[in-house]
Amino acid sequence: MIRRNIHETLIKQKPAVEHLGIKQNYDDSLRQKIQADLNDTANYKDHLNEISKQVMLSGIGTTNKFIEYLISFWSTFPLDSVKMKQYSVLLSYRNYTSKSSSISVLSTIPNTSVVFQAHYNHDNMSGIHPDYIPFNAYSPSGFVRVSVDHMTDMWIHPDYIPFNAYSPSGFVRVSVDHMTDMWIHPDYIPFNAYSPSGFVRVSVDHMTDMWIHPDYIPFNAYSPSGFVRVSVDHMTDMWIHPDYIPFNAYSPSGFVRVSVGHMTDMWIHPDYKPFNAYSPSGFVRVSVDHMTDMCIHPDYIPFNAYSPSGFVRVSVDHMTDMWIHPDYIPFNAYSPSGFVRVSFNTWQEANSSMQIMDAKRFSRLKKLNVTIKKNVVLVKYGKIHPANKVLHAQTEGAAGVILYPDPADYANGQSIVYPKTWWLPGWAVPLSHVRYNLVGDPQTPGYPAINGAPHTLAENADYPKIPVQPIGYDDARYLMSQLGGQTAPDEWRGCLNVSYKTGPGFSDESLQLELDVNNVIERRNISNVIAVIDGKYEKDKFVIIGAHTDSWTKGGVDHATGYSVIWELARGFSALVRDGWRPRRTIMLALWDASKYGHIGSFEWVQEYEKMLGRGAVAYINLDSVIRGNYSFHAEANPLLYSIIKNSTQKVPCTDPDYYDKSVYDMWLERFMDPGKPSQPKINPLNGDSDHTPFEYYLGVPSVSPMYTFNSKIYPHLPTYPAFSTLEDDKEYVETFLDKDTKLEQTVTKIVADMVLLLADSAVLPFDVQNYAQVFDRGKKYLRENEAVISSANVDINVLYSKIDLFIEATKTFAFNVTSINLDSLKESDLYLINDKLLELPRIFINYQGIPGYPQYRHLLLAPHAENLWDDQIFPGIAVTIEQCQTNKECDPLRQQIALLIVSVHQAVEIIQDEIFIRYS
Repeated sequence: MIRRNIHETLIKQKPAVEHLGIKQNYDDSLRQKIQADLNDTANYKDHLNEISKQVMLSGIGTTNKFIEYLISFWSTFPLDSVKMKQYSVLLSYRNYTSKSSSISVLSTIPNTSVVFQAHYNHDNMSGIHPDYIPFNAYSPSGFVRVSVDHMTDMWIHPDYIPFNAYSPSGFVRVSVDHMTDMWIHPDYIPFNAYSPSGFVRVSVDHMTDMWIHPDYIPFNAYSPSGFVRVSVDHMTDMWIHPDYIPFNAYSPSGFVRVSVGHMTDMWIHPDYKPFNAYSPSGFVRVSVDHMTDMCIHPDYIPFNAYSPSGFVRVSVDHMTDMWIHPDYIPFNAYSPSGFVRVSFNTWQEANSSMQIMDAKRFSRLKKLNVTIKKNVVLVKYGKIHPANKVLHAQTEGAAGVILYPDPADYANGQSIVYPKTWWLPGWAVPLSHVRYNLVGDPQTPGYPAINGAPHTLAENADYPKIPVQPIGYDDARYLMSQLGGQTAPDEWRGCLNVSYKTGPGFSDESLQLELDVNNVIERRNISNVIAVIDGKYEKDKFVIIGAHTDSWTKGGVDHATGYSVIWELARGFSALVRDGWRPRRTIMLALWDASKYGHIGSFEWVQEYEKMLGRGAVAYINLDSVIRGNYSFHAEANPLLYSIIKNSTQKVPCTDPDYYDKSVYDMWLERFMDPGKPSQPKINPLNGDSDHTPFEYYLGVPSVSPMYTFNSKIYPHLPTYPAFSTLEDDKEYVETFLDKDTKLEQTVTKIVADMVLLLADSAVLPFDVQNYAQVFDRGKKYLRENEAVISSANVDINVLYSKIDLFIEATKTFAFNVTSINLDSLKESDLYLINDKLLELPRIFINYQGIPGYPQYRHLLLAPHAENLWDDQIFPGIAVTIEQCQTNKECDPLRQQIALLIVSVHQAVEIIQDEIFIRYS
């Protein structure tokens, strides 16, 4: 039955009534609850130990396996998702299939002979750590080439999954006189070589076929019980069982010993931890005719030989002493391959840690008649990023660069160093990348390295074209002592206790320098981990906390302390979720890969999700080396987050016995007072070489980097903690010199937990716009210093000054209106509009075309300094174009940058004067 005309008019549904009053706001009781759950010392020690047991080099098996472990563990938490995000990117490694790094001094009289060689291959570097072969990431083609008599061909590959050398499994090939074919694979489970089970093949005179299996139960070879069969001349049939404890051969520790003539005695026990052979760590020793002493390290993490780090020693006819470290081979990432031999070298101590090695410094060298072109430059590590120093050396025509840490900076001029103190010892070699244009993956600038996206040619990437290699200051002392030339200016001298000279050349003209660098640049997969707790009311708004998993060393400080903090945050917030809480806004916990290569992992992720993050990212909290000292808390931050940091530090008690009744804030204020505002602690701008960079400078997402640090007033030349990026930076370094009982890590975790709650749960985003005044005051000072150049470009800078003054006054009114908002009179939809306006404010200062010459930096107010990635530049677009206007008389770019800043400040005023902020105040 069809019934018609029952209702003559349409009855409309009544609209839902939106109730006044917000549904969720910051709750201090939640802060107390989570902070009470972040006091377990054992947890922090476990995290520190877990990630610092091995070297976590990006793109290789150790890191990949660790990331898989982490995902499986975090998946047990009540998180809404835990996912891996991979990118195929260009990374730089020490070339493990080639000869060792080498910096040598040769005498040409009477015959050419080596009189000095940098100590990468000798055992006098440390009683704790083995020698290693330094490198600098992104030193252009990344090779260290060694040419040695009677060592015609040597390939070393101490790497592991997914690196492959000569085969899908990856090997080390050594071809030496009387040792015609030898493959050494120091890998670990699940690596397999020549078969699914994995082994090492050695083919030597009188030992035509020998298979050594370094694996362990449940591996079985040739039979269900697990054996290795060796068939050798005069030893027609031999079965060796490669099992493990409780079996011991020749000693309680067990090892593999091969004595060949007719192989009269052979014992093989290639086990692993707790197996130890000849040392607490364990190894396999093989002694063969014409191969007098050879130690092969066949193991995997966490197995180590001769030291916690592990290495391989090979002593062979004509190859008297070689140490191969399969975890950590120092280099400068992205340094190119190169071999340099010169009779008259320029060894130049080019700057002190207080000075920028810029064009002006090189101009001074020219005035001193010091030749740079076609010579090698000796350069200090210091407060200036090494990439910037290498770029200037290359621009001036240098043939190569050798980087070293001067004891004036890294040892405070003291002779008592590590392991007795935290100061850097002379054998330690710091690592660094030398990329000078950090755009994420070098071959996908401006777009993410997702599957199918074309890559540019490697030659177009922004890294050096000259070889770069690091050394320790013990070696630098010798090189400096042999220099000729003039006495260096006083401010360029350090504490090598030799006369600092400018060069060029050695004082003894018969000496030659040989710099041989052999790195390799390869495309590898890197893996970020992103864990998510969905927001309840503003799910499309994100508070992001990040740390990095990768390291070129064991990274006790860098990366382990940040990892420990983010791990406990994941556990602590998961506990709140389990108890029924859910944040107002979404919380993301990110672990970045390839941070050491120029924050590639974070940059690629930001580029892939740029639109989503551009609309919804509230703030980014960067946990990079959070325990750099134990003098005081310290922070680097965007001005919008100053008040949040100060607020959170006031709620956490200080652990220093001298401040037992005070807060972290009280201690911070006393020890790092802001000279411009004595009632406030000093907060520094963010530097340019960490994972906050793509958030802060590319997207305009307010970022903060909290940490504990050393007393920079006493050690003004110290760029960071002394052991940064060396083998000495391990778990023991942290526990001995920085944070014995993890109290500082706990303190940082509690501070960050409250910051997250403030950003994720506060009804109105707690941004303090008045702090922009500090940035603009600094900017106006810079403009006044350059008014002559600006005036020559026919620009009336007073227009910009007036816009800035108007904005500063508007922020005061805005701050009053926001703090006066009556939350009870708000609807959730109104609150959403208010927060959207607040999120829009920092994005106003983003110019999507980028800073001229630096497209990865798009922020008009602040960006990393063009001369130093570790420093910042106020009004960077104006700064770059002022230089162009001065030198090339091209002033249109300067006019454009000033116009962009005028427009952005004008738009910022309109945002904070929006009537929505007045309506509810």
